Amino acid sequence: ADVNNTALRLGVAGSWKASERLSVFAQPLISLNYVQAELERCEQLTATGGDGTVTLLREWRDRASENEWILGLGVRGGVNTRLGGPWFVECSAGYEWMTKKPEFDIGPSTVTMDLSAFELSAGLGCSL
Repeated sequence: ADVNNTALRLGVAGSWKASERLSVFAQPLISLNYVQAELERCEQLTATGGDGTVTLLREWRDRASENEWILGLGVRGGVNTRLGGPWFVECSAGYEWMTKKPEFDIGPSTVTMDLSAFELSAGLGCSL
């Protein structure tokens, strides 16, 4: 399976300046997620002989390509440290809950995915 999730996230962050160079922030988020799935399924019917040889009797293959829009809710928090001048380092952690688990049909099967996730990030930035 090949699954892609493109997300548009919106949120307002609140921050507290802990010291001259360090600030702590929290941010609730709402997201609109576009999930694309390319799925492939193969089912085989085999027979095993008395001597241990395996014979393929029948094979079924299915492919599916589906898309779905899902609303997400999340929260993120972290620290921001000024390095000097306009430069800063930011580290954060968060969790995003998808309001539903996408389901995709392929052949006689249904694939359900849990896209809710814990997220860690770190970055170097420049204030303009």
